[in-house]
Amino acid sequence: MTDPAPAAPTERIEAIDTIRGVALLGILIINILAFGLPFRAVFDPTVDGSTTGIDFAAYFTMGFVFEGAMRALFSMLFGTGIAMLAASGKGAGVHYRRQLLLLGFGLIDAFVLLWAGDILVPYALAGMVLYFARNWRPRTLFVAAGIVFVYLVLCYGSFYAMLTIVPEQANAVQVRLDAGETVSVEDRAVLEGWRELEVNVEPTPDLLERERLKFQGTYWQSLGANAAEVIGLYVFALPYFIIWDAIACMLLGMALYKVGFLTGQCSQRLYVTTAIVGFGVGLTVNGFEMAMKIATDYAYEWVSGASVPTNDLGRVCM
Repeated sequence: MTDPAPAAPTERIEAIDTIRGVALLGILIINILAFGLPFRAVFDPTVDGSTTGIDFAAYFTMGFVFEGAMRALFSMLFGTGIAMLAASGKGAGVHYRRQLLLLGFGLIDAFVLLWAGDILVPYALAGMVLYFARNWRPRTLFVAAGIVFVYLVLCYGSFYAMLTIVPEQANAVQVRLDAGETVSVEDRAVLEGWRELEVNVEPTPDLLERERLKFQGTYWQSLGANAAEVIGLYVFALPYFIIWDAIACMLLGMALYKVGFLTGQCSQRLYVTTAIVGFGVGLTVNGFEMAMKIATDYAYEWVSGASVPTNDLGRVCM
């Protein structure tokens, strides 16, 4: 039977451990806001009034440099871990036991410890799927990651279109109703559909009150408010883009590990070139996205990463 014990210190790769530590601290920089403020405040400074001075400077820096990039890096390293485990000769039993434990910890984190931003559940589910890719060649992994990223761009683009087109259609229907006109069943469905979605995308008093209960209510009130949010994420976001976002980055991490990029085996020139191109593209894209957030007064289609088609380009390049 394969020994499931942790790797000995001599078996660890310091470069990967160091990068993982940097990624975790970077994730904390973003998540720490959501520990004590409505979750939307992470992306929209108007929610808590952080639109001037040092508060805005901190918000801009987080969005320009850290937001999404650290999670992408951590996801890549998770994929690297899958490839390393497979290379060590430990079988499916060890792999799936680890993923099931991770899934259990994630569910406790999300429902008992009241953290709707938990990533352990999607990581565990993605890890279960990616075991089947453990022996793929680097080129296959790169291609697979690219395909998933293209899917995500299409997914984000569709959501962006919905958030920019549907409200206009719904408002036009409402104007006609207010004028006493008769509208079709289809038009009424558009209006009702947008009204249902609007309560979750606009910082309405009801939405902010639900967020407040997560922090200021009793534990059971917090449990109920948080559970509703988590279940909504699992039903409407997890299967469509959250898990695919994790899978894409993990595939990329597996590929980079197999070509030696993450273990310092490539040329210095390649690392320097990658840094210059990556930061150049990443900061440009992130700067564009931050500019659009400000220009649109933090419209939801720009503050929500799930509706920004360039989201993955900026954070993965960083």
